[in-house]
Amino acid sequence: MCRSIQSQAPAQSVEEIFQRHMRAIGGQEALSKIQERAASGIITVPGGTGFITLYSKFPDKFRTSIDLGAVRSDSGFDGQVGWVRDSAGLRQLIGTELEQLKEANIFNWPILWTEERLKERGITVRFEGKESVGARQAYVISFTMPSKNTYQVFFDVDSYLILKTATKTKALDREILIENFSSDYRQLDGVMLAFRTSRFTNGLPSSEISLQTVKHNSGLDTAIFQPIQEQAEPQADEKKISFIASHSKHYRMFHGNLQFIHSEVILRGPTGRGATIDGAQVTVKGPQGKIIFHQSYFGGALYACFQPVDAQGNLLPPSPTVPAKSTNIFFVPAYVFDKDASVSQIAVAFTGVFDDGERFSESVLIEPESFTQSNIYNLPVKGDSWFVANGSDFFNRRRRTPYFSGNRIFFPDRYALYITRVDGKLRAYRGDGSKNEDYFAWDQPVYAPADGRVVAVVKDMADNKPGRPFAAGLGGNEIVIDHGNGELSHFGHLRHGSITVNKGDLVRAGQQIARIGNSGDSPEPHLRYQLADGLFFLESNSLPVSFSNFAVMMDGNYRLIQRGTLKAGDIFASQ
Repeated sequence: MCRSIQSQAPAQSVEEIFQRHMRAIGGQEALSKIQERAASGIITVPGGTGFITLYSKFPDKFRTSIDLGAVRSDSGFDGQVGWVRDSAGLRQLIGTELEQLKEANIFNWPILWTEERLKERGITVRFEGKESVGARQAYVISFTMPSKNTYQVFFDVDSYLILKTATKTKALDREILIENFSSDYRQLDGVMLAFRTSRFTNGLPSSEISLQTVKHNSGLDTAIFQPIQEQAEPQADEKKISFIASHSKHYRMFHGNLQFIHSEVILRGPTGRGATIDGAQVTVKGPQGKIIFHQSYFGGALYACFQPVDAQGNLLPPSPTVPAKSTNIFFVPAYVFDKDASVSQIAVAFTGVFDDGERFSESVLIEPESFTQSNIYNLPVKGDSWFVANGSDFFNRRRRTPYFSGNRIFFPDRYALYITRVDGKLRAYRGDGSKNEDYFAWDQPVYAPADGRVVAVVKDMADNKPGRPFAAGLGGNEIVIDHGNGELSHFGHLRHGSITVNKGDLVRAGQQIARIGNSGDSPEPHLRYQLADGLFFLESNSLPVSFSNFAVMMDGNYRLIQRGTLKAGDIFASQ
């Protein structure tokens, strides 16, 4: 398959190479204990950076999810059915596509690499000789699958770790060589894993995956490997609307003398007919079921609560209609309460009519949660005249933008802060704003808000020109700091070349880590800051972070806040 292979008798047999490889990565006993793996990280492709999540369960279940912002894909195999979901929708794989998906899984489980076990699966292996992989020499073993597809695996002659795998495929009658280079081996649970995989297609770089977190035997639900419409979620049927509370937790956020509870209900249209919601009643209950708020919404007030989205999660004009096979989101308008109010339940009752004239009524119950912050955080910027352009607010576009992951819908920006800097007239730039340098926030230092360890860094994305966001770039140049206790700070849209930390670094509160830029899906220089409970913020819970020792503009003067939150519209200062 590949050129420059030296055909010669192997120094060891295929079986001996397999055995040495198994010992090199931890040994049979350690490998046999690994029955599940959940990994997440960053994927970089030409022109964009995003996130990747990989799940696998011994011996034949796996799933891969990729999110590049404007481009998303999801594929998996549940032991019987192979499937993929992309911009074309959900489809079941058959034929060559299914075979290629299943065949690649054998490389997730080297515990199966004995000639006898592989033969039982219809796979034949053969020693092909030695070849150079960069400056290293490698033994080359070919795996010929039942489909007749052939994969080559390159084992380092000294360490017996895998340096590369290679295969050839065809697309539009053209032969394509795909090579995956493995590096950054680390030991986890007694097993050596490659945390970096670089893919080349016909000799050109096509992607790089850098794993950030890997967990073994974490108790994966087998439903995660099933085709999306078969997962254990309420599914739209032919006649009824499905009403679902979102998968993001509804945390209470305290702000001065108020508490905010942002919640929403997801409506999925039936497959056979559409519907229109013509009324909604919101009932808020406290301890022992005591009603502390009740309000009905009709007409224009009802319209303002709805946000339809298309299949890719793009926002559509507000409307209370729920066409067949569509998704609409109802943002609960009862969201501001006195700080001392004990809100235990929010009940939403809908009334409406189907397209064929049949009326209906349905109710959904939401139970808010309290978030107890484990760490003390300072603001990630210093100085005055900082402005929260987007934050936790009912009508905020970012707060209303959903993220679809299979049948689950998340709201990752619920408590995220989009921070810029303004002058006395609330202008974000001087001059005409055509250059990044015109913006007051541009190149301002960004600081670690608390002690922690850097767990993810993206630093190779160029800054945009104002007004020209690069949608596929998502958060652009990013840093994620793990502060412990399930609290991670996410910094986005940082300036290219300004990041001063690397993955694995320990940082101290107040340490400069980067500068504000305009990279990724960003129309102008600003900082996106968010506290979340996971590395992959799109599927994590956004947390209502409280900061210490800052000031907020009130009545024309800054007022000192010893500890508190920020929301959209706040002008603040921090030292």
